[in-house]
Amino acid sequence: MIINNANAETMAAVRKAVGPTGSVVEQDASVIITPAEFDAAGAGSYRAPGN
Repeated sequence: MIINNANAETMAAVRKAVGPTGSVVEQDASVIITPAEFDAAGAGSYRAPGN
């Protein structure tokens, strides 16, 4: 199953509905965002390990 343009809430609902059935043995999710969304996400909140 491929779901395009789904937000996090929709993906969580799908996983809750399909997961317990046992019909899905492997799951993978990739989030694709625009450069502007990436730049706006948590600007300056990342700290490298050891810093």
